[in-house]
Amino acid sequence: MRIIGGDVCKSSLVCWELVKQPGKLKQIFSNEKRKFSKSKPDPLTFHANKSSLADFEAYLLGDRKLAKAKVKADCLVLEPTGIHYAKVWAIVAEYIGVEVRWVGHQESVFTRRSERLPNKNDQADALALAAYAWKHWEQSEYFLDFQPNPIAEIRNLYYQMNSLIRVQSPLINRIRQQLAEEFPEAAIASLETSLIDGLQPLLAWIAGYPRKTLKTNSAWKNRYNKSCLLKYDVTISQFTKDFSWLLCRVHELEFNYRSRLV
Repeated sequence: MRIIGGDVCKSSLVCWELVKQPGKLKQIFSNEKRKFSKSKPDPLTFHANKSSLADFEAYLLGDRKLAKAKVKADCLVLEPTGIHYAKVWAIVAEYIGVEVRWVGHQESVFTRRSERLPNKNDQADALALAAYAWKHWEQSEYFLDFQPNPIAEIRNLYYQMNSLIRVQSPLINRIRQQLAEEFPEAAIASLETSLIDGLQPLLAWIAGYPRKTLKTNSAWKNRYNKSCLLKYDVTISQFTKDFSWLLCRVHELEFNYRSRLV
C-alpha cells in the first residue's frame, strides 16, 4: 500500500510517503526527514502552479524518482484546516483516480504529540497524517466525509453570504461620508432593502443600477432635485456612484445566495 500524507500550506503542499506499516514515527522522522534550503528546495514540497501541479500528479502516479513505490498512490491524506487551500490538491488527486481521505485537526495533533514528533514542522505533520490513515485504513468512521451533499452546499452558501455581509459596512460608511458633502439629506437616511431584488433603492438610484422591479421609483430623484446643495453646484461624484454600484452588486449576490437557501 502507498499512502501519502500532505500538510497544506497557503500555496504549497508538503508530502510524506509511507509504503509499509510504520513503526515508531519519531525514529522514522529522524532517519528520513529531508533537509532543504533556498538553493536546494525540498523535492516533496509542491506549489500551486502549473509546473509543480504536473510534478505532483506524476508523483501520485509513481512516475517520479522521488516515489518510494512506482505505483499509483492508494490515498492522499489531508487535513481540512484551510479547506480552500487544501481543495487544490484534492482536485488533482481525484482527477487521476487517487482517493482523498480527510483527517480532523484534533486527530492529527494527537497523533503527532503521542508519537513525540516535533511541533510546527510541515514534514512531521505530513508523516502524522499518513500514519493515522495507515492505522485506521479499515475504519471509515475515523475519517471526515466531505462528499457533495445538501448540508455541504448549505454550509458553503452560508460562508459565502457571511463574506458578502462583512464587506458591506466599510462600503456603506464610505458612501455615507461622501453623501454628507454631496447629498446631505440622504447621508443619514435609512437604507431599506427591497424584498423583490434585495437592493437598496437609494443606492440603486445613485448608481443607476438596473433593477427587476416593474415600477419606476422616482422618490429619491425628486428629493435630490430639492437638495440644499444643488444651489451651490454640488453634485453626486462619480466615486460615490461607483461605490454605490459596487455595493448594489454585493447586495444582488447576497440576495441570489439567500434565495438558494429558501
